Amino acid sequence: MELREIEIFLALAEELHFGRVAERLHVSVAAVSKAIKKQERAVGVELFARDSRNVRLTPVGEQLRDDLRQVYQGLTQSLERARLAARGKTGTLRVSLFPVNVQELRRYFESSAPGTRSGSCACGCRPTRIRSPSSATGRPTSWSPGCPSRSPT
Repeated sequence: MELREIEIFLALAEELHFGRVAERLHVSVAAVSKAIKKQERAVGVELFARDSRNVRLTPVGEQLRDDLRQVYQGLTQSLERARLAARGKTGTLRVSLFPVNVQELRRYFESSAPGTRSGSCACGCRPTRIRSPSSATGRPTSWSPGCPSRSPT
């Protein structure tokens, strides 16, 4: 299976509509149908149960979707990292904040949801574990802002 064929399969597994997939991927409906038939021949079983009105994944199609989703995400992330590296954009910048300046910088964290991409920069956050030397509990005394599921302890 080629990368484009995987993309077509995953899009159809999500949309369950040949026309919407064709529009979304800027290809013809015939190209989508041809790619799916080619995949079904390669696997040896129908991946989609379809008639003139409905499209749904077969159990084998569901399994293939689940397996290919991770592979496709890994491939596209690898390609993106290679593109960034070709432009000299590699590495990680980590910023630590203490509760005293969190409110000043809160709007920057709120504008970038954890895990999203902003230009060529991947934005994310995670709690920091800064322990006070006098802390007997070992609980964090600080946290990383911008994570809505986290609150100060």
